[in-house]
Amino acid sequence: MITPNEIREKASRLFDASVEAWIAHETDSYFPYRVRCDLKVGRDLNKTKSEIRSLRSQSKSAIGYGYRLEETEIASRSLGRDRFPTAVYIDSIEDLMQLVKRQDDFEILTSNIELIRQRLPLLSSWIVDAWKKLLPRGQEVKDLVSVVDWMLKNPRPGIHTREVPLAISTKLIESHESILSEWLDRLLPAHAIDCGIGVSDFEKRYGFRYSDSHISIRVLDEQLAEELRLPSSELMLPVEALQRMDVRNVCVVITENKASLDIVPKNARTITMGGLGNGIQMVTSIEWLREARVLYWGDCDVAGFGILSRLRERLPNVVSVMMDSETIDSYIAIAIPDKTNSIVAKENLTTDEQATLSSLINSGVRLEQEKLPAYFVNTNLNHAYAAMSRSPKQVT
Repeated sequence: MITPNEIREKASRLFDASVEAWIAHETDSYFPYRVRCDLKVGRDLNKTKSEIRSLRSQSKSAIGYGYRLEETEIASRSLGRDRFPTAVYIDSIEDLMQLVKRQDDFEILTSNIELIRQRLPLLSSWIVDAWKKLLPRGQEVKDLVSVVDWMLKNPRPGIHTREVPLAISTKLIESHESILSEWLDRLLPAHAIDCGIGVSDFEKRYGFRYSDSHISIRVLDEQLAEELRLPSSELMLPVEALQRMDVRNVCVVITENKASLDIVPKNARTITMGGLGNGIQMVTSIEWLREARVLYWGDCDVAGFGILSRLRERLPNVVSVMMDSETIDSYIAIAIPDKTNSIVAKENLTTDEQATLSSLINSGVRLEQEKLPAYFVNTNLNHAYAAMSRSPKQVT
């Protein structure tokens, strides 16, 4: 016979459906809900009576909420004539939430939904499809609604997100850009959204003031540094400044981690860019990179190959270096465990790169680029420089 704990487990799986019934104003047709369960009477008299007492002791009639037992008088050969549970019901959404101990979640959620319906009624269809996104945000939804309300009155405000004149946390907007983007795309007029900018560039897309993204560079050729009129061979420049530079006939080494910039060996007409990580899309807007000879050196792991794939999507001439099975085999002793299960788009990887990635995933390890010794890095990059110099691609 089913136990009270098993009834609670079954009830917990009704949370989503019951909320959706509440959103659709259909709780009256959803409840009372009959819980499918085994209520067969066993042959063991003492065990059966104990199971029934347990069910009754935690039922709604005993504690005031939760599940209700429907009982019927039945004649049993082993137990005689008596009343036995024949069905289990949950009478209301309130009973359900108390039973599964989610009444606080439900109260906050419904309060937030009612607030959105009142203040931002055009989001009613969004609520139906995406209400679960409100759950982890709890009490902050009220402030997010205030932000959107303010944005509707002040489209493309031209100030930093932390300067919005509301009684909210200065970090609220940047912490919830994903859900704000979904709301703003539905509510703002078309002229207030720069649709040519992706939602990942929140400030640019919705007209906030933003700080220029800076990229760390190191020029490995003093003559090239003079040609480019740079004040130093090592500096950080905004993406916009790099886009305006007149750079020709260069080799560019892009490293995933900033620390690796320092051990890249010098080479004629060579520039390194580092510390980009998953922000690799910043460099893909630099037009002169399309005509450069580009090397990418990242970690030998899922993330590193994912970055390479995204980079090569925009810069198909990129050649990877020290991201191969030979490197991994040589330094497997300093690899570390990696349980990443992310799926990487492999269409921009070579056959050898795909094989290396698959091997890494199967072995469950990752090799960080900072751990490779300087002599190994120098040898491999110098070989890559030489191969690049023999490449038929030349910049004019």
